[in-house]
Amino acid sequence: MTEPSGLFNKAGFLESIQAEHEKIDALLAQVDEIQMTQSGVAGDWSVKDILAHITVWEQCMLGWLAETRQGLIPRLPASKHDLHRWNVRFYLENQGCPPAEVLSTYRQTYSKVLQSIARMSEEELVNEIHGAWPEGALWQGIADNTWGHYKEHAASIRAWLKHSKLS
Repeated sequence: MTEPSGLFNKAGFLESIQAEHEKIDALLAQVDEIQMTQSGVAGDWSVKDILAHITVWEQCMLGWLAETRQGLIPRLPASKHDLHRWNVRFYLENQGCPPAEVLSTYRQTYSKVLQSIARMSEEELVNEIHGAWPEGALWQGIADNTWGHYKEHAASIRAWLKHSKLS
């Protein structure tokens, strides 16, 4: 994933995160309570499942950032197979959560993400921590778990909404 714009700029980075998050929120405004749990948005996943997925990865990232700040090497998925296993586990763990709870946790976690990034210096964000963040600099790992993730899943929701309106 490349930098949001040219040289790294923390304010621009936060703006990129917020802009992509706002796009998902705009899509959510088009989804009613019944649609929230309909499967087929991304494979078998519903909008609720996607929000839970985004939220869990943000929560993991917040933990990894905390560990990194303590000088620890966070336990990240080591392979695509691990990533898939984690996604399946998170999906199953969140199946019983009501949509309102998932939405509330999604919003609370996003707020914590913004607060965590705001507390970091630009220097911390551009540092590469060898062995800790396979993406390279911290901002890259954060981008993968925020605006890159939002963009990826907003595309699925957008396509699903478009298809459901045509049906």
